[in-house]
Amino acid sequence: MQQKMVSALEFHPGPFTCQICTKVFSSKSNYKTHLLSHTGQREKPHKCPVCGRGFLQRGHVKEHMRIHTGEKPYSCTDCGKSFRQYKSSYKAHLNMHTEEKPLSCSICDKGFTQSRDLKRHMLSHTDEKNFDCPECGGKFKHKHNLIRHISVIHKAEKPYPCPMCDKAFAQKHDFMTHMRTHSGEKPFTCNVCTRSFGAKGTLRTHMKVHKKTGSKDQEELSFETGDESVSDL
Repeated sequence: MQQKMVSALEFHPGPFTCQICTKVFSSKSNYKTHLLSHTGQREKPHKCPVCGRGFLQRGHVKEHMRIHTGEKPYSCTDCGKSFRQYKSSYKAHLNMHTEEKPLSCSICDKGFTQSRDLKRHMLSHTDEKNFDCPECGGKFKHKHNLIRHISVIHKAEKPYPCPMCDKAFAQKHDFMTHMRTHSGEKPFTCNVCTRSFGAKGTLRTHMKVHKKTGSKDQEELSFETGDESVSDL
């Protein structure tokens, strides 16, 4: 069925409506990519020439390459910080200056600058765990936790080797945190005393000092990095 649908696109002027879920697309290439989500054939034909990671669209490879090159083309005119991604990082960062939180929780009205933070927060209102480990049956709220569980516990894979030393890591996040020990970068800044840290966990530990001394009474602590803005520590 999917083959017939794709073949018919060659003569279709658009827009393109998915006959399975009724989503509408103005681009034929985006529509073709979407159809794969219904067949389970999520082929990723566009490969990164550096690490070999695959992507559905060529544009995603270009964005991914900035991880290897260090390029950060989007600069904040207020504070000078630069970002690799426009929508998920740069635009969210701009909201930090205006204190605008355009996304809000429908249950508790808490505000967020990024949709991923809102989605993560919504899980706090439920005990639902939709991600099951195929090896041991363990259940997880977040997909990234399941992926980490499988890589570390069942496969013991460490696909992120440090180019500076002989250490290797199972998760990209841990790899990037480790790389800061070589670069000296400290992107996590305390919003009370402005002291900076190389790891998010270290900042969390540091913030407890201010809570104990009562230097600032706040229920929500926020901080930002060069690549992402995070609230609700």
